[in-house]
Amino acid sequence: VEGLVVPPNEEAFRAATRKLMDDSALRKNMSHAAREKALELSRERRVDELLEIYQKLVEKPGGKTG
Repeated sequence: VEGLVVPPNEEAFRAATRKLMDDSALRKNMSHAAREKALELSRERRVDELLEIYQKLVEKPGGKTG
C-alpha cells in the first residue's frame, strides 16, 4: 500500500493523518512501497520497457527490419 484513500472531508483526513503518526511500521511500509512504485513509473524504466518491446518486434520471425 503506497497511500491511504480517504473521503474528501477534514475528519477523515485527520483520522488518516493520526493513523500514520501513530503507526511507525505503517509509515515505513508505505514509504518503501511508494518508493518502489515511483521506480516502476520512472522515465528511464518506461523507456527501457518501450525499447524492449521495439526490439521484440524487430526480432519477430517474418517481421520487417528495415
